[in-house]
Amino acid sequence: MPAFAKATGGQLILIASIPGIDLTDPAIRAALLEMHHRGELRLARIGNPGAARTNLGARKLRLALVNESVFSDGDAVFHAVVIS
Repeated sequence: MPAFAKATGGQLILIASIPGIDLTDPAIRAALLEMHHRGELRLARIGNPGAARTNLGARKLRLALVNESVFSDGDAVFHAVVIS
């Protein structure tokens, strides 16, 4: 699972890189959002998707993970899970 450092500390893990997480399944997306709203899971946006793709490319990982990780909740867009 590719991780990116956050400026405020912690790591961002692209959601699509987590084994067993299928973001095409509406029930999985709903469960992730519910956990986020309850404070059990922190979802975050990748501030610079281009830099994330460059980072993935340098590590010989799939660039598509950034786009595959995107999902939204109203106006909020998420790419990653925050690990402290």
